[in-house]
Amino acid sequence: MSHELYFLPLLMKAFDEPDRKQALLQAFEEIRTLGGRPGYQDGYVQFQEFMRCSEESAIETLLTDWEEAPLRLPAMETFPDLILHMNGRTVGTIYLSPTGASSSFAPILPGLCQLRLSTGWVIWEERLNDKDLLWTSAFPGQPLLMAAETVESQTPISREFHPLDGALTITVHPGLEAGILRVQFTSGKQGSS
Repeated sequence: MSHELYFLPLLMKAFDEPDRKQALLQAFEEIRTLGGRPGYQDGYVQFQEFMRCSEESAIETLLTDWEEAPLRLPAMETFPDLILHMNGRTVGTIYLSPTGASSSFAPILPGLCQLRLSTGWVIWEERLNDKDLLWTSAFPGQPLLMAAETVESQTPISREFHPLDGALTITVHPGLEAGILRVQFTSGKQGSS
């Protein structure tokens, strides 16, 4: 089932509630929560685009129909979210915060990999291949480490990237049939790109 417009019924239901202001705030929270689940990432991107395209004054006009003072919508995010795309499809979302964020994505197969901000800005793009993602190509002749022999933070890295002046660290970890991509955001970190 496609969840590209999952937010519309939530917003419509909120407008039918007696306390519309509170219902909308709850709908926004539910939309954000669902947006982090598998299958909802594309829909969450659609919601963010919908909100960007909706003029603030138009939203305030709708909301003030039942209140005397205009409602100021809370900021949806302190930072925009990071969205991972593989070969044009959304793989996952990382919710950034002032304290940082990290996430791992698997399985990662060969192809074009992009990290985009929820604003649409592509901040990193790289074509990953077998040599990056498959153990036998990345580390020929070396035995594959068993799960019990590895700690997640110490698994071998085949490639590493530092976009946004080092605020992001992206590491590629090869596996038997596919790789793992780890992304770490450190707010305010300075380094080399």
